[in-house]
This record gives sequence, structure tokens and C-alpha cells, in this order.
Amino acid sequence: MKKLLLLSFALLFVSTTVFAANFAPAQLKLSGPSPQQYNFDGTNLTLPVTVTGTDAQVMFVVFTKGKAAGVSRVHNGFLGWHYVNKIDTCIYFSTQYKMPKGSTNVIWNGKDKNGVQVPKGDYTYYLWGYDYVTPRILAAQADVGVMWATQSWANMIEYGPDGKALANPVILQRPYKWTFGNDPTDRTLLQTCNLAPPTGYEYGAGVCYQPDDYNYVFEQIGKKDTKEMGIAKFKWVPNGVGELQTDWGDNGSVLTTALWNYCCFSAGVKTDGTYLVTGTGNGFESEAEADLRIWDIDDGSLLKKIDMSEFWCSVQSRDNGGQINGGPNFIAQRAT
Repeated sequence: MKKLLLLSFALLFVSTTVFAANFAPAQLKLSGPSPQQYNFDGTNLTLPVTVTGTDAQVMFVVFTKGKAAGVSRVHNGFLGWHYVNKIDTCIYFSTQYKMPKGSTNVIWNGKDKNGVQVPKGDYTYYLWGYDYVTPRILAAQADVGVMWATQSWANMIEYGPDGKALANPVILQRPYKWTFGNDPTDRTLLQTCNLAPPTGYEYGAGVCYQPDDYNYVFEQIGKKDTKEMGIAKFKWVPNGVGELQTDWGDNGSVLTTALWNYCCFSAGVKTDGTYLVTGTGNGFESEAEADLRIWDIDDGSLLKKIDMSEFWCSVQSRDNGGQINGGPNFIAQRAT
């Protein structure tokens, strides 16, 4: 029976709007047939790909389709340091194709990365590409984009509260906000907001917007001496002092018992649109503790703790004079 190889696209640096004159990146588009039929009979699949806008360096990737429910705690990674759980997984990725504008064929022989013939079935393929020939265009002066260079917890905001792609993406990192499309040489367009945590507490790295209203942000907070960690909610005041939202949580913040060192060892706070997620800020503490904590976004109540110590803690390292806790100190989340 013939099966279909289904199509999805992964595009990089694609926008449907016109940026300011000083920042107008070329629009790169990749297109290919969907669905694509392949017989899984050992012959080569020829996939015509059309590139418009700029030349591109492109990778062809094949994933399982509809198999996520059956993927449970698969030990993955070259060093065996993480698990794949409840997601469709990559079975093949090509070397990078250098594709000029126009039409180019991608060839796949139906085998996985180990050279084994892939079973018949439905799969999803992706085309991921980027412009590798156009000279880089200034998006912001170095001192305007200070949060990119000094912090690894910056958030690229690509979608608005309505779920639609933003005309001008935003990069957000405490206490800065920069909108792409602004004149990159105008330092006055960099917004700042002093998100001062409650008295006696430190802020944690990384903040996130309230999903349905970008006038509000959540910030991780903590106190080392009392072993507390939690979240505070603020109204973002452009170039001013953030307003603690005392009608949320317990007078604007929520706290729980947890190891805390200082801000750079915290993962900050993220949201998937329904919940808030934090990690412990354990740093150089002598106790083993590493977990993710799931919070109710509406009232701040702590819903669940997920123990991650298997991945992030090593008593042996501590006993040998090293650091017992290595994280988690960053949470990556992207809207799809």
C-alpha cells in the first residue's frame, strides 16, 4: 500500500510586514509539495523545492507522524543526558543544501541516519533554511541590544496575545524591551522597566508576558537565607517603575520553599499560555535539589513539582569538591 510523506515547513527570518527603512531584511520563502507520495521501496524520493527572496542553506528533515503517544522516556542524546517523551521524533536529517533562488531537488533514499530502510507509514518532513549570503543587517546597536550580549535568558516574542504573528517581533529581557523594526541607531527606543521585587527578595533571570495581555509580566523571585522561591506579577511601565499587582497571589507575589542562590542560577519564569513554569535557583548550594514547578497563572497557586535531580544533581561531584547542582538554569519555550 502506498503511503504519504506529509509536509510541514520550518522557516527562519520570515516576515509578512515591512520594517523600518533601516532594518529591512530580505524575505526568504521555501516551498515544496504537500503531500508527497513515496513507496518506501528503496528508490530515491525526489522532492522539488522552490526558494524565493534570497539564496538559502537548507536542511531536509524527516520526523515520525502521529507516534507521539507511544514515545515514552526514550533515552536520547549522544551522552545519554536527556529523554524524549510524548513527541514525534527525528529519524533523518540531511546535510545542508546550498540552494540558489529558483527550483532545486532534494533527494532522499528512504533510509534513516543509520542507513536502515524506514518502515512504510506516514511521516512529516520539514525544510529548515536561512539566508547565508546576504550581509548582515543592523537590527540594533550593541548598547541598545545589551540584553543579548549580557544575558542568555532573553525572550523572542513572535506572537501577540491574539495568537497571530506580530508585525514587529519583540525581544524581552529584564529590564529591557526592544522592538524589531525600530531605527537601530536610536537608543531612545529601547524601553526599560524597573521590576523591583518585594523588599528583601532578589529577582530571577528571565521574565515572561501575561499571555492574554502584554501590559503585564511575571518575574521569578527568591531569598537565599530563608530558602524561598516564587513569582511576582507587575504591570510594565515603559521607562518607569513596574507596578506590583497586589490583586494577584498574596499581595502581588507567591512563594514556596526552595533552594535559592542568586539570580544568575535561576531559570526565570516562562508560560505556555496556560501555566507558569519555574526552576529552582540552586546554584552552589550543598543540598541536591533540581525541579520544575508548575503554577496556576490566574491565582499563583503551586500545582506541581517535577523532580529533575536525576539530570541536574551529582553528589559525587560535590564530594569531589565540585558543584552538586548544575541547573535547571534556563527554560526554552516557543509558540507553534
